[in-house]
Formats: sequence, C-alpha cells, structure tokens
Amino acid sequence: MKENKKKINILFLLTPKADLSYLRENQNIRQAIEKMRAHNYSAIPMLNKEGIYCGSISLGDLLWYVLDHGSDMQELEKVKVIELVREEFMPAVSINTDISKILHRISSQNYIPVVDDRGILTGIVTRSAVISYFNSLDLK
Repeated sequence: MKENKKKINILFLLTPKADLSYLRENQNIRQAIEKMRAHNYSAIPMLNKEGIYCGSISLGDLLWYVLDHGSDMQELEKVKVIELVREEFMPAVSINTDISKILHRISSQNYIPVVDDRGILTGIVTRSAVISYFNSLDLK
C-alpha cells in the first residue's frame, strides 16, 4: 500500500519581499550596519536596482571588514556592500524548488532567498517558518 504524501508548496513558507528589509547593491557599509541593527538581522539580502537578488551579507561579513579596515564611519560610507558579497553564502532557490532541498539547506542557514525565473527576489523562507509549519501538522 502506497503512502499518500502531501506535497508542500514553498509559498506556504514564504515571507514576501514586501514584508522584508533588504539592501540595495549601491548602499554602503554604514547603511548596512544601521539597517541590520534596526531590524535585528544577522544577515540581510541584497538586490540590484531591478530587484534581482545579488546575494546576502552577514554581521560577520561586516565585522571582519571593520576589523580588517577600521571603523571610521566616513571610510565605511565609501565602501559599497556589494563588495562584501560571497557567492557561496545563501544562494537563492527557485520558487519551484522541492521542499526536500529547502529542509536540507534550512538546517544550516537562517533563511533561504527565493527568486522567480528572472532572478528577482520574491521573498525568503525562514528556519522559524519551516519549524512552525511542521509543528502545526498533525503527524499522527
């Protein structure tokens, strides 16, 4: 007898872009620090002017930059956050990504950026959304 598995749509877990704070690639390090502090984020997505996901930066990325280059605010205003993006850090997934890939990745990062077919950020799936969703299921 085959088990009937319910397919989970990523949209059930998605926090839409409209509900997020994010950086633009032309913003500077000081602005990134201020925005992340204001929203209590440990990492934040970055978009270009067309809304295409460029990557995410973490507090660690900012901290290492400040430790290596100094904390002079005037100098931090000269450096664009796009310079800190690490290609391998929080790569985006398609809106059509299978939930098994989401479950695998969410165990090692706080959120997963979700993009459409053009690479435009549609939102993020957070670890807490995944945990809340599975906690709400009747798994009996």
